[in-house]
Amino acid sequence: MSNPSLSIRVNDPEKQLYALKQSRLAALVKDPEIFNRMAEAAVQLLTSEKLRGCDEESILGALYKAATLGFRLEPEFGECYLIPRNVKDGQEWKAVCCFQIGYKGWRAKALESGHVLFMGARAVYKEDSFSYEYGTASFLKHVPSPETTGETSHFYAFAKLASGYEIFDVIGKQAAEKSRRNSESEYDWHGKQKVFSENPKGFWLKGYTAMACRVPIKNLCAMLPITASLELANREDNSVTYLQKDGTLTTISGPELDKISEQIEPEPLTIDPKIAEKYLEAKDALDSMTEPTRVLEYYHNISKTSLSKSEAFVTLFFNASARTSKTIEELAAFHAAAKDWQRNTTLVSILSKRKKEIEHELSNV
Repeated sequence: MSNPSLSIRVNDPEKQLYALKQSRLAALVKDPEIFNRMAEAAVQLLTSEKLRGCDEESILGALYKAATLGFRLEPEFGECYLIPRNVKDGQEWKAVCCFQIGYKGWRAKALESGHVLFMGARAVYKEDSFSYEYGTASFLKHVPSPETTGETSHFYAFAKLASGYEIFDVIGKQAAEKSRRNSESEYDWHGKQKVFSENPKGFWLKGYTAMACRVPIKNLCAMLPITASLELANREDNSVTYLQKDGTLTTISGPELDKISEQIEPEPLTIDPKIAEKYLEAKDALDSMTEPTRVLEYYHNISKTSLSKSEAFVTLFFNASARTSKTIEELAAFHAAAKDWQRNTTLVSILSKRKKEIEHELSNV
């Protein structure tokens, strides 16, 4: 940057905007309208502490990639995202800003190629009628249910090609969750233990379907004839680019980044082998529940048994209560029932986090 005392990582929108306008990025993005829009969107994104904690040159590099590829940064457009990731730099770990293309960004590039007449993506809910088959007699049939509980089972993308052919790609919920694991923001710290959040956070919380659908959309784009635009997008997706102070650019590709990134895996709580079977049964049962009253009733039943003494077992119920509760009263009812665990800050924080989300939802009504 021209003035080393300026930083876009400060927690002050006006100073961030000024720093962006004084950075090397302003010289590289020639169109003032594109730059101003990108800068204003960047300031909104930098309200995230995890993003501000990333290496500054990598943030500037990600912004540059968004501008050069013609993507809008505002999350509501779903064209691209700035994702914090941890990478190893020598013997130290540091947070960097990874540039990720959203499913609408991939769709735009596919349409630009001229090989696609139409491309879309959808979520499948458990109540829907859904079937598909790959091969020479491939087909995909999806009949949405008029009413759903909101629980998804699959995500798919489909396209009609200029040649007349139709193609599609389907992934299950497990594949979507695997994609979510690659985001540093989807983890919580329980003391010194990093644990994958059962409930989506950040971009995944705001638009789970959009984030999940980027996987099958990208798979479809890989089936298309290569164009310069698609090749560039594929090269830049999931990469980290450093816009250095002298204006030069250095990029770490997605595959290279995976080699030096922290391999994020959940660290499950220890489960007594004697209750492992009961634990899995309870998890399957709770995963299928959508009403907090059912979770509470189930908890009342196990509270009379020795299973209620296992923190790992009880954690399942706290997570299920947070997932299914729509009101603060429903959370309070479960909290009152779990009186033996009310001093466990890790478990109580699960309910507290959901309470804040509900309060935020109510304040926006």
